[in-house]
Amino acid sequence: MLGIFQKHALWLWPLLGFILLTPLLSEWDLELSSYFFKNGSFTTNPLFDFLEKYGTHFAIAVWGVVTLLYFISLKKVSLLSLRKVFLVVSLTYLLGAGIVGHLVLKEFWGRPRPKQITQFGGEGQFRPYYSPSYNKEYKSFPSGHSMSGFYCFCLFFLGRRLKKPTLQALGLFAAFFLGTLMSYARIAQGGHFLSDTLFSMLLMWQASYFADFIVFEFLEKRATVSENDH
Repeated sequence: MLGIFQKHALWLWPLLGFILLTPLLSEWDLELSSYFFKNGSFTTNPLFDFLEKYGTHFAIAVWGVVTLLYFISLKKVSLLSLRKVFLVVSLTYLLGAGIVGHLVLKEFWGRPRPKQITQFGGEGQFRPYYSPSYNKEYKSFPSGHSMSGFYCFCLFFLGRRLKKPTLQALGLFAAFFLGTLMSYARIAQGGHFLSDTLFSMLLMWQASYFADFIVFEFLEKRATVSENDH
């Protein structure tokens, strides 16, 4: 049993940690949002407004450019050595923020934002992150801005895979700095609860891990088997 935990520690421990925090998160959600709710409104400033408007654009642009480079690398020999890197970065955003984050959870989960619930002047009812309403008017869970910041986790996994400690450290720093900044701004504005942002961090960590696994282990093994069959 211990061997299983050690083998899968990189994705399993963060998941278990989030699950263990779950009983505390509803109280923390309301307390932290209350801290930023003063005189009938949430907190904002020019930096927060800028991040709200443009915060997700950079991640989408990076994903678009890297995905294009991946397809170019299929034809251009000079980019062959970077093909797997491009694919990991592309898959991380596609699987995490794209499919699971936006197309599935954000679109259908139906969690009201802090500014939409009665405690903060709205009409909706507070719901823990694990209690969906399936009301498409509510799109608090998870946080798209937080996912954009934590997207940089893929650099950590690439650095680990390629044995480049500097890239590992840069990936962790960039992910925690940008992800925390985005999360702080959106919580302060009443756009998300703490648990929305923590789940976004977990989601992008898991997406980065599995994108790395798919590209460097699953697809590589399939390619090896295919070559041996011929």
